[in-house]
Amino acid sequence: DSARILLPSVRQELARALGEPFYFVMPVRGFLVAWSKGFGEQQQFAQRARTDFGQQPQNATLSPEVFEGTASGFRIAAVQPALAQAVAPAP
Repeated sequence: DSARILLPSVRQELARALGEPFYFVMPVRGFLVAWSKGFGEQQQFAQRARTDFGQQPQNATLSPEVFEGTASGFRIAAVQPALAQAVAPAP
């Protein structure tokens, strides 16, 4: 469940498993995908999050954004060259 990212223990486990920073998407309730900084499929994950966000009923959506996380917290990821195309708003 995507709300668990709010729990420090979940972020600590992700940081331990993936390293810091790690990245994640949570486009809809009950769905969270996280990956490490060097993961080669990050563009595809980010694009899928935007697609899923846009195809769900408004009461089920959370965010189309890619987030950057650490054991101590998270924020919307700064646009990076690898993510720029995936997180750019659709025309």
